[in-house]
This record gives sequence, C-alpha cells and structure tokens, in this order.
Amino acid sequence: MEKPKNGRWVDNPNARSFFCSLMSLLYALMIIVVAVVIEISPTFKKRLYLGETIFHIWMYGIGTMFFVYCYVFMLNPGWFRYAQKLFYKIGWTNEDASWSLEKTSHTAEGAGSLYLRLGAMVFGMVGIVLLGIEVFLLIRDHNCYLSILQYSLIIIFAFVQMHFIFCNSKMAIKTSKSLCKFGMMHNISVNIFTWLRFVIVKAASKHKKKQAKMIPVSSSSEEMERQITEGLTSVISSFYDIEATMNPLNETLKPGKTLHAEEYFGDLTTFFVTCIVEYSLIGAAVMFIMWMSIDSTHLHHSTPQRVKRRSRMRIDCSRSSTGLFGGIIFMILAFVSIGVYSVFDSMHDLSNSVLCFGIIDLVMFVWVFLVCIFGIWKMRVLQYRKDHSHHSGEILDEILLVIGLFGEIVYCCIAIDLWITTQQTKDPMPGYELPVYISRLMAVFVQAVFIFISARLVARGPDEIRQKPGKQAVTFLLVANVTLFFFATYESMKPTLPYDKSAAAFPYIIYGVSPLVVFYRFHSSVCLVDIFKRTYNTKPSDMTSSTSMATTTSTGASLEP
Repeated sequence: MEKPKNGRWVDNPNARSFFCSLMSLLYALMIIVVAVVIEISPTFKKRLYLGETIFHIWMYGIGTMFFVYCYVFMLNPGWFRYAQKLFYKIGWTNEDASWSLEKTSHTAEGAGSLYLRLGAMVFGMVGIVLLGIEVFLLIRDHNCYLSILQYSLIIIFAFVQMHFIFCNSKMAIKTSKSLCKFGMMHNISVNIFTWLRFVIVKAASKHKKKQAKMIPVSSSSEEMERQITEGLTSVISSFYDIEATMNPLNETLKPGKTLHAEEYFGDLTTFFVTCIVEYSLIGAAVMFIMWMSIDSTHLHHSTPQRVKRRSRMRIDCSRSSTGLFGGIIFMILAFVSIGVYSVFDSMHDLSNSVLCFGIIDLVMFVWVFLVCIFGIWKMRVLQYRKDHSHHSGEILDEILLVIGLFGEIVYCCIAIDLWITTQQTKDPMPGYELPVYISRLMAVFVQAVFIFISARLVARGPDEIRQKPGKQAVTFLLVANVTLFFFATYESMKPTLPYDKSAAAFPYIIYGVSPLVVFYRFHSSVCLVDIFKRTYNTKPSDMTSSTSMATTTSTGASLEP
C-alpha cells in the first residue's frame, strides 16, 4: 500500500494562494479601520493634518499605481521585458534571472453587465465634474496646494478605475496573482473610504444648512450671532475638534470637511455627492468580484462564432407594450409631482409640498407592490434555472441589490420611528406619512423577492415561450425603477424628515444610507434589464450559461436549450 504524501503546507500552491488571499483581506480591513479613525479623529484634524494628507495621497496613489501596473505590464508584457533588461543593466538583477509574464486576456466571466458598467461610467463622470469644480475653487479662492494635490489624485484614480471597470472587467489574471490580490483589496478599501468620506462631508453640509434655516429672522444681531456660532459648533464638533476649526491655517489645510462647490450649486451638490458614493460602491463591488475570481480556473474562452453573435444586439419586445405604457403613465405621474412640489417649494408652502410628495409616494409604492405580486403569480409557470449561481456577474448583481435593499430598509424603519416619536410632540408628522413608509417598505421587500426569483427562471415550454408570462410586469418595473431613480434623487435634495426629533445618530445614518436608496432603484433596473433579456430568450446560444439544461414539458417531451 502506497504511503500518502504529507508535505509542508508552505509547499502547497493552493495553501499559499489561500494564505495570500487571507493576508490581502486582513490588509484591506486594517486600512479601512485606520482610514475611518483618521477621518473622524480630532487629533489628526488639529495637529496631524499633514500626516492625514499624506495618508490620503498614499491611499489614492497606490490605487492608481496598481491600475497603471495592470495596463503597462499585464496587458502589455513587452514593457515588462523592457523593465527586466533595464534592471539587469543597472545591476538589480542577474543575467540568468528569468521573469515570465504572460499577456492577460479578457476571457473571464466578467464583473457586471454592460448596463451596470455604463452606470458606473456616468456616476464616475458626474463625480469627477464635482471634484474638478472643487479643484478650481481651491486654486482661485484658497491656494491650498495640499488640498489641490489630494483632489487631483482622487480625480486621476476615479478616471482610471472607471476605464478599468468599463474595459477590463473580464480580465483573466494568470500572472502576478499575489500582487493583484493585494491591489484589488487596496482599491476596495479606497472605494469604501471614499464612500465614508463624502458621506461625512454631506452630513456636515446638511447640518450647517439646517441650522442656518432654524435661525429666526426677527432675532437681534447678538442673538443671531450666538445661534450661528452654536449651530456651526454643534455640527463641526461632531466630526472635528473645535479648536482646530478656529485656526485659519488648519482650516485651509484640511480638505474634505466641506465642499466649496455647495456655495455656488446648493442642493445640486447633493446629487454630485450621491453619484460619487454610488460610483465608489460599484467600484468596490467590482473589485471584490475580480478579487474572488483571481484563483478561479473556470475561464470562458470565447470562440469567433460566439464573439460575432454577441456583437449584435437583439431585443425581443413582444408581450411588453402594456407594461411599457403603464410605466410611461407612472413616469408622467412622478415628474408632474416633481413639478407641483417645485411650485409649492418656491412659494415656501411646506405643508402642501410635503403632502404632494406623500400622496404620490403612496400611489407609486402601492402600484409597484401590486405589480410585483402580479408578476410573481404570473411567473409561477416558468422553470427554475439551476446553474444561475455559478456566474460571478450574477453574484455581483445580488450583492449590490442586497446593499441597496439594506439602505431602503434602514431608511424606512428610521422614518417610521420618527413618525411614532413625533406623535407626542407639538409638531407631529402628518398621519399619511405612516402608510407611505409602510407601503414603501413592503414594496422594496417584495420587489427584491421578485428580482431574486425571476432571475432564476426561464421560459422553456411552448406555451411559456409564446405567452411570456410576467414580461409585462418586468417591463413596467423596469420603467418604474428608472423613474424612481430620478424621483429619489430629487427627493434626496429636499429632505423632509424631522431628524432632530429622535436619536442623535439618525441624521448621520440617514445621510449614509440615502445614496443607497437611490442606488437601489438604479441597480434594480440593471437586474430587470438582465431578466428581460434572459428569462424569455428562446435562442440557446444567447443564454448566459453555456451548460445544457434538460427540461420536461407536460407531455413528457425533453427540450434542450
């Protein structure tokens, strides 16, 4: 009997690969924690602002350098061989040193659909516009070179990552795997840090604006000055030390505490910040999926025939007209309500403007809820596709959908808590607000269930292929979620919840999850587009999965996709 081999784990390639993945994960965790501490610590804001700036430059600089390495060496190995010769000439390597670097191909499964990558590109462009304006204002008004350098690095990182996500999400990493694991995890931490940083900026700006509105017009000059001082102090002290803000030098050298662009663009800055947060979320999720696929051996090598078929866009719009025109009515209703709200807001009629949004919210969310229930019932006759969970792109969609759903649930639960709390005060929230947020919570929950289930279904029987059950509901929900994306974006610029009537942490939680509320609508539309294309697709060669799947009809016949 042959004795089983029992070598050292350090000699096992799989063990070494796991160890490298573990260390890269712990590295990202450590970087995120350190970044959070530095961002909210008053010590760094007061005395160690230079160290904080150096840390920020290091974060975005290393992230950009990793993408440059991927472009220069992994996608163009000729540069790597040139560097090898250069190192030999300057004496860094021996003549017999053999460095092998295989050109990276784009044959992996990919991280994200075209719609998601287009969304990342749009969000990234809008965020870069805000950062560019901020750099211009810093150059013109403040002459803070450290801040200019920091924002410039963020712009470079955002643009390079945007190009990388759009063009190289299917990159199959075959060499430099250990370096790529640490690089991917570093960029995940950079994106999460960017998310946190701009959430803090948004929270501070909103609180300053709210405190300014609470000052009565009839106050004396001394009383007004006192209230302004107390308001700004209560906001800034939540994140930074008060003494640091009293020092003009420190104030100039500390970027990120507030956005100077808000002085010129007002509520539109909220939209810009939301785009930056959503772009960072997509970037972190895509980098995580690519990090998971580094050790994957299931690479899909595309054949010329498959590439030719995928170059053509084929959309079957049959059995979708009712859902399309229902969605158009939904869209008209939403944009009319935005116009009515704007009229009341310009007249400073807060009660009627809130009533307008409340009624429209209730109608829209009940409508979406009923359509989701109808769609689940209609799609009960479709068949389950068992190979769904094997695709990294679909895993990415599910992760992002759960993150957006988390934001919606947190937002609705806080709103319900605020409604209950304010009923015992002199200025309670209107009674219709409670059914609005309850219906909203039910609608987002049922829609998530609908998306998760329908993404795993496929029409294979002759009756299902002809009738396409549930396609009207999918079409309507697609248009409705695109509409709600713009509606929620506008609604986030006009917050109406009385945050100060309950827990002190609620405002900061709301500012943190409100971009997720908008993102939930965007990514729901991404998932619904994939469902629209795949569930009712009758051409087997266009299916995402290449695995054959046998299904049985009511007559016992077997159909192969």
